[in-house]
Amino acid sequence: MVFSKLEHARPNPGVLSSLRIIFSALVLVGNKTINMDKKMYLDFLHEYDVEMLNETPANDKNHYYYPGATRGGGQDGLLVKISPYNGSPWLGTFARGRSSFYGIFSMPDPKKICVVSGGIGYIVSAKEASNWEQLKVSKTVDVRLILAHNLIVFVDADLTTIVAYDSTGLRWSTKQIGLDGLQITEITEKHIKGKYWNMRSGSDDEFSVEIETGAIFYGIK
Repeated sequence: MVFSKLEHARPNPGVLSSLRIIFSALVLVGNKTINMDKKMYLDFLHEYDVEMLNETPANDKNHYYYPGATRGGGQDGLLVKISPYNGSPWLGTFARGRSSFYGIFSMPDPKKICVVSGGIGYIVSAKEASNWEQLKVSKTVDVRLILAHNLIVFVDADLTTIVAYDSTGLRWSTKQIGLDGLQITEITEKHIKGKYWNMRSGSDDEFSVEIETGAIFYGIK
């Protein structure tokens, strides 16, 4: 693993450990490897350690493949080692999607972790690898941790929506915000602001989403 950038991890009250890393590593694709920039944001309180691996260790008996959490093999993808604080470490290979977005994110639930592999997101229990769900996002292109609201939000490039999860699971999902080019530009105390490409006008239009409810204040409503 080759680190390209290490950002200062700002301490947060009550957080057991906080790590924010952007690095370059390899994704296994058949017999080839592809160099990808990946992100790791662990700002929420979490009960595990995690690392991305470039190759499968010799002893990989505790190895799960997603989707499905199968043990006998599966699709190529992002290889991750997860070590729960009160449990045995295990490996996960997370099948990749159609985008170049890869990352690992702590969740508002400290027992869970989110792995995004090529735009496909998986939420997994760090202690129970068979307890998992696929993120309700078709193609993730951006992820934001909003600590003040205990929310993590995902931008879906295919559906041009924003989806939010809290400690209990899915909190809200917006209606379609725009037709293409959805981007978050700013997060304020109460709103997520951004822009999307308006094909009718041939220019960017702005939108605002209420953090607590997911209500769209402008954009396509």
